[in-house]
Amino acid sequence: MASTITRKDIRESIRQNLESWPVIGKLKQPMDQSGGTLNIEDDLHKNFAAGKTLIEIGQEVMTVVDIPKKFPESVRVLRGSKGSVQEPHGIQSSVKIFPSWGWTDFELNKRIIPPAIRWLKPMAWKVSNSSDFTWSANTKEKAAPSGVSYPDGNYIILLQHKNSSGSYFDFSGWHLIGGTLHFREQAAADRTLRAVEQRFQANITEDSTALDNDDFEQAIVLYACHLAMNSLKTNRVRFAEYAAALNDRTSTPDELIRMAFDFKNQAVLAREEAFRQLPPGFAKTYVP
Repeated sequence: MASTITRKDIRESIRQNLESWPVIGKLKQPMDQSGGTLNIEDDLHKNFAAGKTLIEIGQEVMTVVDIPKKFPESVRVLRGSKGSVQEPHGIQSSVKIFPSWGWTDFELNKRIIPPAIRWLKPMAWKVSNSSDFTWSANTKEKAAPSGVSYPDGNYIILLQHKNSSGSYFDFSGWHLIGGTLHFREQAAADRTLRAVEQRFQANITEDSTALDNDDFEQAIVLYACHLAMNSLKTNRVRFAEYAAALNDRTSTPDELIRMAFDFKNQAVLAREEAFRQLPPGFAKTYVP
């Protein structure tokens, strides 16, 4: 069954686990690509702290650098923070306000969720066939289908040869090194091959894109929470501010570090619970 779990769903689940939600407002005035003044709805300035507050509009992150007292709804910002790219923003664009320790959508999308998905390998996969491809005569090598490489990409678990009647038969005498298939002998004539691949969950690049399979949703979310909390360790003050924001006297920086490891342990258990073994009849075909 196709998954309905999107990147937006994953991000929302991460925020729920971390109790980290932005304050949301609207732009009162448009911003061009280079302007340094942010004009937002009244009363939201109380959420600002110069040098600490992060603003996210669309795909751009900004840092508040000054809060004028005369016009508290207008602030000066440093554009293109945290590796984001400056872009124009229209009036009434959604403005997300984060504290310095807050995880912006940009950070979760670019630096937290992708490694959490890669961490699933080799346990999260699906079996699929490649398109037919030609092993040319008088050659002993052939580039593997797109996305296949050993040990970092998708795997080939079976190679099949298509005969003149259009039937496929298992084919031996090959191994995979990097992204190249190596054959024991040269092909006497052009041969049509098809690979049976063990394909892994690819990174999700759009909010509306769903996982290939939702079995591993919990493992991704929990491991992403572990990575997000680990990212705070570069600055102990951020840990302390996050603990204070939770309004929990027991959540000291050291306790939060232990919580980060607890998220990882829970993620490991969730991944193992959802682990899928290869179907019967498939064997490891890689020959060193």
